[in-house]
Amino acid sequence: MLLFLTLACESAEAPASASPARLVRLTHSQWERTTADLLGLTEPTGFSEGFVPDATTSTFDNDAEGLTVSDTLWQQYQSAAESLAERVVGDNALYAALVPTPRTSPEAGWAERDAWLASFGRRAFRRPLTGAELESFKAIFERGAAAYDSGDAFTDGVRASLVAFLQSPDFVYRVEGLDAAVHQTELDDWALAARLSYGLWNTMPDEALFEAAEAGFTEATLAEQVARLLAAPEAHDTFLDLHRQLLHVDSYRNIPREFVSYEDYSLTESGAMEAEVYAFTDHVVFGGGTIADLFTSRETFVDAQVAARYGIEGVEGVGADALTPVQLDPTQRAGLLTMPGFLKWEASETEENLIRRGAFVNETFLCASLPPPPSTATPLPEPEPGGSLRERIEAHTSGCGGSCHNELINPVGYAFGNYDENGEWQTYEVPALVGGLFGDAPIDASAAYTFEDGVVPFQNAVELAEVMAARPEVHRCYASHLLAWLESRTPDGEDEARIEALAEASMGGRSVLGLVNDIITDPAFRGLAATE
Repeated sequence: MLLFLTLACESAEAPASASPARLVRLTHSQWERTTADLLGLTEPTGFSEGFVPDATTSTFDNDAEGLTVSDTLWQQYQSAAESLAERVVGDNALYAALVPTPRTSPEAGWAERDAWLASFGRRAFRRPLTGAELESFKAIFERGAAAYDSGDAFTDGVRASLVAFLQSPDFVYRVEGLDAAVHQTELDDWALAARLSYGLWNTMPDEALFEAAEAGFTEATLAEQVARLLAAPEAHDTFLDLHRQLLHVDSYRNIPREFVSYEDYSLTESGAMEAEVYAFTDHVVFGGGTIADLFTSRETFVDAQVAARYGIEGVEGVGADALTPVQLDPTQRAGLLTMPGFLKWEASETEENLIRRGAFVNETFLCASLPPPPSTATPLPEPEPGGSLRERIEAHTSGCGGSCHNELINPVGYAFGNYDENGEWQTYEVPALVGGLFGDAPIDASAAYTFEDGVVPFQNAVELAEVMAARPEVHRCYASHLLAWLESRTPDGEDEARIEALAEASMGGRSVLGLVNDIITDPAFRGLAATE
């Protein structure tokens, strides 16, 4: 099949050297969705499970800087392309849906061949084929009969073409700004459609989006397409993936402590904790909620296992399919920060880990840059009678310096002292030495954090959530995550004005989806200068 790939690549035109360009490789999940949509498969193939894992270099796996193609991955793409092509031509229903009939003979000029190559190529490359590319794929098509010798030259040509299309760099990568004929300063309409589709659906554009690109986007049609894409089920799946990665939710699978063990992960407590996060964020985002609501909402979704962690009675059923909306105790719980999954994940089997909880909140919600722990760092000492967890942390980290623990990690971590290793509410630490006797010692979860507007005190995690919801740096941080996801890159200094405007809008009550719309409809979204 190397010949087919070589022919497909020969027609690639060299980009103008002065044009800012970017190649954005499909993530493995995007490859799965794209191949399924392109070929009309009922579900993803799962082939990417055998691919070389992507090395995530930033918050999200779709950051173009970290998406490379090794020799091994390239061979895996080739193998997958051959398997997919074989599957299509071997499945009458798939083949009939993908390839037109009736077919003309070679003597009649392969009219259907040329039409099919142009139509399929437009979808595979997410733009029309150039004249040179079309001629190259005609040559590949004609060599199909010799390569496969099935007795059906047309089917063999389709198979050879599919193999070449599916391992072409123009399929594996989203190509932005590589038009050699002009010096581009912004995405063309086809590249804009692809950036929009992969940002909101995590897959290739559908026909309506292709038609919009072909007609040329206006402000009105772009806004219409954004609204249409956000209203579709695919958008819910995409924002689930965004929050899965942002909040490290799939790490809950590593939590060893369960009330009951189930072979089906979705029935486990950890599975239900994952599902709670997804249901909650989906409810906030697609219910018109704001960034502040992610921190302050007292409504969530639980099964019987997670309800027990909250101390809520009357919920029946276990697993992701049994989630029930409930109202939380407003004095004990608020939004994402007090969910049992996060609290249980950031804990040992016997004790809550306030340092890890504090570090996670700093990095994820405040976008604080924390220095790595020194090479000489040691684990927190085991508890001893007579000292609280907070006192042990203070003694252990006192020599670390203010920028490391005392001003950033510890104050936030202390706020979570009221939640034990299972994420359950606690008001006393047991055992502690009180007055010479073992007894209960009340937990001190109060602290103060230095925000941009000064030092702000809080009594516990609920107050911390309320404080954070009112702070511009939190809104700025989440807005930067949205921008990073939608543009497949890490924001830099040139994005400060955009992010500041988004934060101000969010502080004023703009919904999360409103911010998404603002990012995409901003002319900067289709700019190339910001993506060098």
